[in-house]
Amino acid sequence: MIILLADDERMVRLGLKSMLDELYPNNHTYIEAKNGKELINLALEHKPHIAFVDINMPLINGLLAIEACKCKTSLTQWLMLTGYSDFEYAKQAIKLGVSDYLLKPVSIQELSEVMQKTEKNLDLQLAKLNHSFALEVISAYNVSQVSDPLELHLSKCISSAPTCFKAYLFYTDNWDKNIRYQLLTKLSERLKQLFATMMDSDFRYALFYLNSGELCVVTSHCKNAIMLYAALTDFINESLDPITIFSSEFESLDAFCYECPKISEISHIRSIYKLGTIIDYKELLQHKDLDLMLQFAGALEKLCLSFIQGEELEYKNIIKCLHQNKDFHRLFQTVNSSNIAKYLNASIDLNLSAADYNSLLNELFEHRNDMYLNLPKKSNIDIISQIEAYIKENYMNEIGINSIAEMYDITPNYLSKIFHQKSGKKFINYLTEVRITNAKRIFSETPEANIKDISIRVGYYSTRHFTKMFSKTVGCLPSEYQKQILGKPLKIL
Repeated sequence: MIILLADDERMVRLGLKSMLDELYPNNHTYIEAKNGKELINLALEHKPHIAFVDINMPLINGLLAIEACKCKTSLTQWLMLTGYSDFEYAKQAIKLGVSDYLLKPVSIQELSEVMQKTEKNLDLQLAKLNHSFALEVISAYNVSQVSDPLELHLSKCISSAPTCFKAYLFYTDNWDKNIRYQLLTKLSERLKQLFATMMDSDFRYALFYLNSGELCVVTSHCKNAIMLYAALTDFINESLDPITIFSSEFESLDAFCYECPKISEISHIRSIYKLGTIIDYKELLQHKDLDLMLQFAGALEKLCLSFIQGEELEYKNIIKCLHQNKDFHRLFQTVNSSNIAKYLNASIDLNLSAADYNSLLNELFEHRNDMYLNLPKKSNIDIISQIEAYIKENYMNEIGINSIAEMYDITPNYLSKIFHQKSGKKFINYLTEVRITNAKRIFSETPEANIKDISIRVGYYSTRHFTKMFSKTVGCLPSEYQKQILGKPLKIL
């Protein structure tokens, strides 16, 4: 934590620093100002978390200096220091939003109590700001999933005041659902602990699951990218199972929403390209063999899916195609074959040597009967029909592709693929359709109902998010639709 000590008396600054060091050894970074002008310059440069400010200082007094900084250091907790108990000073300090008003000399007990209260206020303020940021990111992402890609592209082009965003998409490969769950839970907790130490006036993060089931992190800027990169690398190296992370910077939130599905679409390339590492998405797009790599990785993914579903004819046909494709033979010589073996082991629980391309294909063929050892009890069509029925009955609850995939003992990514394949719709689009259809029904049955209550009744706990989804689906705001139901003419602006 950065603490600014502003007082024209050096001994006062040293005394405060000494007491703070005694209370919090090696926990804080201190910056010092001996007049109001220095206070302003240092506060604007460093944006301190807490500032102790003397009222009577040379050049500019403390109250005027705080007033000059308030709008640009919104998170700084200002603490007034003075040898005067004049009520007029206290009144001005309260008007400026100063957190506390301390009379000199300050005792260590008083300082401890003030610090505890101030740190709590700062944490609450940071948490509130981060919560708003996370809601904005998640809402933007969810809306983008039911939007026309062209609309997103146009939005990206006209976006004003773009901000730098850093996004990380996490892919875990393990056929055991319990291990996958444990990995993601452990990773989420580790990230939350790390982000708690990184929070400041600029840093924000959103930690959530994509509609295709992957864990995603979006940060507001790249200031702490090195620290985060090191922490993620450590976690990857500690894991016994492959965790692959696709990362990229985006100039705006719209740009992230536009590119995110594209990252998901090519994520299967990890099986042959840097499995178990952090992959730079933009760097990957420049790879000279990208198209061929995607074809080869796509074939391996289909091979795994056919193995999981017990589709032996499809499985053998894919092996045949892999063998006949001469470009795949050539590509295999340039990739890390041990990573391919590791991916297949994690995905379908087969121990393969992958010494060379022909040996790999022969081993895969020899293990074809292993697919019957742990087949799903229901066919894809049965699963999708059951999921559609489940959504219709439970749309008002917090439904996610991760929880439903857990019910059927399959991966969220696989469920996302077969749902779209069998129903012709994305999972999130179908869920949105059911929810908005029921919202329209509730409007017709109870036209005077409160919009917030209706949003909750159909599974949206954010009225703002419900409004966006309703407008995208129906073509008008919920309030406008309600007026139509009530037979009231719409006001034309």
